[in-house]
Amino acid sequence: MLSRFQACLSTCSWKYSPSFEDYRFLHRQLRLQLHLRSNLNHRNNDIIRFFSVYNNSKNKPDSISKNCEKLETMVNADTQVHDNSILLGDPVVRKNDEDEEPDPLVLLVLNTQVERKLFRSLWKRSAIRICADGGANRLYDEYSNSKMASELNECKVGAHCFIPDYVRGDLDSIRSEVAQFYADLGTKIEKVHDQDSNDMEKCLDFLQRLQAERNQRFSVVALGSFGGRFDQTMANLNAAYKWNGVFSNLVLISTHSLGFLLSAGSHKIIINKDFETTTCGLLPIGTPSESVTTKGLKWN
Repeated sequence: MLSRFQACLSTCSWKYSPSFEDYRFLHRQLRLQLHLRSNLNHRNNDIIRFFSVYNNSKNKPDSISKNCEKLETMVNADTQVHDNSILLGDPVVRKNDEDEEPDPLVLLVLNTQVERKLFRSLWKRSAIRICADGGANRLYDEYSNSKMASELNECKVGAHCFIPDYVRGDLDSIRSEVAQFYADLGTKIEKVHDQDSNDMEKCLDFLQRLQAERNQRFSVVALGSFGGRFDQTMANLNAAYKWNGVFSNLVLISTHSLGFLLSAGSHKIIINKDFETTTCGLLPIGTPSESVTTKGLKWN
């Protein structure tokens, strides 16, 4: 969010000098409720406050760019949008807004079997593919070996079909022949000895650092998050809490379920009818939900 503010501010026109009437208008509008990120410094707060109010002025000059006009919407937008069309967007990346840089889609493969249509759709649309330890076994057995690839009519040589960019974890589950197979084809395999986190968390930690290095925000889809061992499923839900807000999106998905965290506040959910049905649930976990108001459901 901070980078988006800075990008918007850098494109604004600063040649116009506010008139006395503008300041009077500003004074009358001081009661405007602005939802500002706490990590913005004081100067940016002042600039955003001025433009948020100033854009309502009748004397607004044409020199103010459209990006500055959008600033008020960005600041006051306290509704978080969950757009599940990331699961069926354009190949590799998808644009959230025509004026914004696209968010790379990252496919995180966990050690749980999933439906093939869903897997292949996500794989084709991912800019980065990473396996969490035993997820590499699952990928190899289901897709990468030549026999399975031939049956799926994906390509003549399976080794060049479904090759992850990374395999990460404590590597106590990946078979040695699978590790060697992918390593020979250029996959970066890293063993992490930390036993205070599971393999999914090890991957998310890596992705958090990788997006910082690339100055990007990833949309992460953790494939195989549900349907396996119950303790692992709960650990995946805990990861959604732990990494809340770190990525542009963090979606937990499996053959029969899709889930994401709804933190306190207002949310808008845009469903993907190609993968989602009409059933949904709102589940408070770990703490009571004092008040929930819904719109658009059969039973609100």
